[in-house]
Amino acid sequence: MILSVAVGVIAVGCSKNERPPLAKAEGIVLYQGKPLPAGRITFIPDRSRGTMGRGASGVIGPDGRFTLQSYTTGDGALVGFHCVAIDSWEEVKPSTPTITADDDRPAPPPPMRSRIPTHYNDHASSGITAEVKPQQVNEFEFVLEPR
Repeated sequence: MILSVAVGVIAVGCSKNERPPLAKAEGIVLYQGKPLPAGRITFIPDRSRGTMGRGASGVIGPDGRFTLQSYTTGDGALVGFHCVAIDSWEEVKPSTPTITADDDRPAPPPPMRSRIPTHYNDHASSGITAEVKPQQVNEFEFVLEPR
């Protein structure tokens, strides 16, 4: 009898529904004064400032806007401080036609280049931080500069 009560208490304390607080987070990314037309933005919790847990990310749309999600679409990001990474890639059109082999090998993927300086791709080097505040929709504007 005592063993079954102890197991029940442990199971209740380990519920998967216990998540840290999230808040809605959305915004726009600008590069050289214009909306960044595509990409991904990632918020990484800043452990050095006491924010720990799952990161959040979002797709940057053609209008430069994004909405973050941590667990489900649009649920936001952890309340607290974050380091931010942004990436945006585009295909490089070759100056000469691509030559394909006559055998059945697939053609190589097209070369890609970053639309923005690559230091923004890593949260440790981007220099971008953000604070997500509780119980509100957090609106961000990130203005990226050429290096």
